[in-house]
Amino acid sequence: MGSSCNACFAVVKTIDSTMRHITHSLLSFSPSAPSHNPAPGSHLGNNGKVLVPSLGFGFNDQSRTAVVLPDDRILAAGWSNNGTHFNSVLLRFNADGSPDETFGTNGLVEHDLAAGGEFIRSAVLDAQGRLVVGGKLFYDAAETNGDMFVARFLADGTLDASFNGTGLLVRDIHNTPDAETAYEVMVQPDGKLIPLWAHGS
Repeated sequence: MGSSCNACFAVVKTIDSTMRHITHSLLSFSPSAPSHNPAPGSHLGNNGKVLVPSLGFGFNDQSRTAVVLPDDRILAAGWSNNGTHFNSVLLRFNADGSPDETFGTNGLVEHDLAAGGEFIRSAVLDAQGRLVVGGKLFYDAAETNGDMFVARFLADGTLDASFNGTGLLVRDIHNTPDAETAYEVMVQPDGKLIPLWAHGS
């Protein structure tokens, strides 16, 4: 990675063997940033880490969460700057940390869900293997009006239209412009979703 890299992804495999979940799996990286020293999985990438070159315009591309699929591939969710705002992105990696080229374009699927920024904060797999994410998004380009959202994706990274008709559900709990955020999403045994949210930015 050269110093010309404005922002990069650092994928660190720290797996809870029961939940198959990675917390803070993608760390925003720049040459001047302080180092992070989690306990990586030794068989992922280079000493348990995979650096992914900047996506889009490379301004603060990052993610907070990922899941490990039953076949040990890793599906990460985050955001990438498109030049005007942040879009939602999904990245899928093989068990060795290489991009899964059967997923989207070189392992990447990007979604533009709103006129303003989208910030995925949580991810979980349901019983059918579909990815459910939660976070916040802004309706307007000025990002003055935002709410929490939950989205569900099929295995190929496309939105699952059987969920709320579009694959996307947005909720304004307090009817205010302050963004509520779904910091965690839980899937019940019957498939119903429970977003755990907080009010404000």
